[in-house]
Formats: sequence, structure tokens, C-alpha cells
Amino acid sequence: MPASKSNNSSDANMVVAGRDALVQQLLDSIAAARRDICLLSFNLDPRTYNREDVAEAFKTFLLQSPRQRLRILLQDTSVCARGHRLIDLGRALSSFVEFKTLAEPQREIQTDWLIIDEQQVIERKTPDSLEAQLHSNNAPLARTRRRQFDNWWHAGETASALRSLHWG
Repeated sequence: MPASKSNNSSDANMVVAGRDALVQQLLDSIAAARRDICLLSFNLDPRTYNREDVAEAFKTFLLQSPRQRLRILLQDTSVCARGHRLIDLGRALSSFVEFKTLAEPQREIQTDWLIIDEQQVIERKTPDSLEAQLHSNNAPLARTRRRQFDNWWHAGETASALRSLHWG
């Protein structure tokens, strides 16, 4: 099912439904990023994020400028610790990519947010959901989500287990 525009056109809210539409929206959003990307994810859903096209989109974004930054905040690292393209990318471009896990008080969080340049948010309510809400050109919401992300980031723990794995 294609993305559909909501009735609120001021911030271009859209529902993105289905795996293909979700991945395409992720690719489009990553390609539009100019400064930083913050990703809050339960476990870096392999069906969505462990894809060559998604990893390439992140790599292209990161190599645009030495100031580019990708921060990934995870609830559960067990799935991606067994092998994941974004983990490999983070190892290869370690000065651009950081990983942390949520602190204990936030471990119940199930949502998935991709925050682009404090301008756009793609959010899924649950990690397995194939429906996401896209908020484009919604700086107030993006800044609110970014502040929450930053709070959780500062309270989080470095995901050293993801950095110390051997190259496979």
C-alpha cells in the first residue's frame, strides 16, 4: 500500500504502510539528510535496516562531509550483534557512527524513530510494525523527538559489545 497524505498539510504528515514503502521512505529521508541522523530502534529490525540499499544510503550520507553524524540508540543488541550491515558500517566509519543502548529505566521503549536534521521524523509505534508515520518539515516535532533522543542518549550506555565483535 502506498504512502497516503493526511488531512494536516502544514507539516506534511503521511502514513507509510508496507515494508517496501517503509524502506523507500527511509532511503528518501536518508538521502535528504544534510547534517545528522538519530535512530532510535528496538533492535535494528533486520528486515528493514539490514539491507544493502539502506546501508549504502547511510554510507553515502556519512561520506558527504566530515561533519556528518549517525547516532544509533538501541533497546536490544542481541539480534544485530550476530551480524548486521549497519554495525559493519559503524565499524568501518567509526568516527561518524556511534552506538548506545538505552539505560535501564528506558528499556521498555518499543518505538522506532528516525530523526533527520531536526526537520523530519519517521516513527513506528512498535518495532515490528509495517506502518509508520512520516512527519516531514515538522521542525517542532523533530526538535521534541531529538531532545528526548538526546536525553536518552546521554543516559544510555556505550554499546561496546557491538564495537568489539570480530569482523566476519
